[in-house]
Amino acid sequence: KYTSSVMVDSNKANLLQIWRTWSNISLMPQWDKDCLSARLESTLEEGKALYITMHDSPNDDKKCVLTKLSEPGVSSKAYTGFHFEFVVPLAVISFQYEAVLIDNTDTIQLTHSTEISGILSGIYGFALKTKIKEGCDHMSQSIPPLAALQPSNNNLDQGEVTKAK
Repeated sequence: KYTSSVMVDSNKANLLQIWRTWSNISLMPQWDKDCLSARLESTLEEGKALYITMHDSPNDDKKCVLTKLSEPGVSSKAYTGFHFEFVVPLAVISFQYEAVLIDNTDTIQLTHSTEISGILSGIYGFALKTKIKEGCDHMSQSIPPLAALQPSNNNLDQGEVTKAK
């Protein structure tokens, strides 16, 4: 598993803006340097398909499954998450994007993780480790400025923050 984190000033990009960046699938190529394009099969719901076209295989859409969607203010006012999985032969690659408002601060911890599981996880991990590290690091740096451009009408002000789940 590889994880990259960055601290974000919530006055510059709040949880709702981060959520809007992740959930607007058309923005994915702007924060995922390997992504050429992305589209939803239907609606943005857990269990639904997300198709991603990568720069290294522009004629091959990769089918992923949305596994966890946590809009801020629904399950917790201090957390948002966007997770999906991509199945490869004898392994699963999981991508986890999470943002947590740190208690009693104006700071959000933005974390991107990639984990490979299954029989061939060691082989895929070895083959993809540099690409995964570079991708996670790039996402951690590119999400905050993109999020700052999203609408910020935020009803998740500090007085309403609850403990993150």
